[in-house]
Amino acid sequence: MTRKMVGFGLFILTGAALIVLSILETSNLINIGLLLVIGAFFAVGLTDHFKDLKK
Repeated sequence: MTRKMVGFGLFILTGAALIVLSILETSNLINIGLLLVIGAFFAVGLTDHFKDLKK
């Protein structure tokens, strides 16, 4: 269980870091908006995986 949670945490950090770095690299407001929407869907999708890991 602990190993799965650590792996899940690392997965979250990787995804969040990629989104943040992409936002920092672009200056186009449309691209920033799209990346924020993708980040929101990423966060929502992670809740289901977290619930599965808690079982």
